[in-house]
Amino acid sequence: GRASRARRTRSACGNARSRSWATTSSCGGTRGAGRRRYSRGDRRHTGRNGIVPKYWMVTQGPEIFGKTRELGCSRHAFKSTRSKMVYRIEAGDALVFYVTGKKQIAGAVRVTSGIVEESTRIWQSSKKPDELYPFRVDTEPLVELDEEQWLDAEPYHDRMEWTQRWPREHWTLAYQGNLREIPEGDFEVLLADLQEAAQKAPAKA
Repeated sequence: GRASRARRTRSACGNARSRSWATTSSCGGTRGAGRRRYSRGDRRHTGRNGIVPKYWMVTQGPEIFGKTRELGCSRHAFKSTRSKMVYRIEAGDALVFYVTGKKQIAGAVRVTSGIVEESTRIWQSSKKPDELYPFRVDTEPLVELDEEQWLDAEPYHDRMEWTQRWPREHWTLAYQGNLREIPEGDFEVLLADLQEAAQKAPAKA
């Protein structure tokens, strides 16, 4: 009946979401048409193991993101000041990287582990020499771009939901802080454009 058809439709959406994250080219041809609004009653797509993923905007300087790239985007680290928020990150969530100074969106990864706290010095910032970035998580790339392919973040202010809390002339305020949860629709807009940029990249020799 209708109920069983609805269940099959929701299941298919969840499976499609998992497949769309598998490679950078799987949904690169689909661009976000604009902002999508979500209410508390909306049903979000489930990811692997039936867990509803969360989506995070991660703000860091070039040195920190450079170390993550050096590690093949297999791990990332968060500031010690984010002790409460980081433990909300779970395997299956997605991170999108915003690089300060450049003011650009640089890539996206899927989280593959829970948060662990470590004291070994791996990520270092010349602006914060005493910061260990102790909260760390394993990841796998969704989209990796060369620096010249990074996306300017300013135009996305008008296309995304979460940025509307700040006035257009002060759009960078949306990226203050190391970590911020964003709506699924905003993540989809960014992921599609990142994938499109990756597809347009010239083939490496």
